[in-house]
Amino acid sequence: MQEMTKKHNNLKILIAGGAVRDLLLGRSPKDLDYLIASGSPEEFLAAFPKARPVGKSYEIFYLKGLEFSFPRARGNDTEETIDLDLKARDVTVNSFALDEDGELYAHPNGLEDLRNRVLKKTRCVYSGRQPL
Repeated sequence: MQEMTKKHNNLKILIAGGAVRDLLLGRSPKDLDYLIASGSPEEFLAAFPKARPVGKSYEIFYLKGLEFSFPRARGNDTEETIDLDLKARDVTVNSFALDEDGELYAHPNGLEDLRNRVLKKTRCVYSGRQPL
């Protein structure tokens, strides 16, 4: 996991989604998804030339069986981009990201909903469809 979240030039890559939820619950993640919070698809491909693009509604790449996605929404800086992406995910308990230093990013209601075992939709700012 740490190899993929290491800083690669302008790229900031975080573990995201259900994998972070599973870690917070003390479980081993079943699959790892990554959020590329800064940088461009071209920079990602330069750092990981074996990655293949698969996204239709936003930039998604597969590499070694892992999914790397660019944000569903972009902010003015990396922190705002992460925040917007988490708010654009499907449900609050899947709206987490973890960076290489162990810093946790969460939807404003994510931790409370996880603690209370409540499943709530996010207030989605992304208007595209998320492929399943």
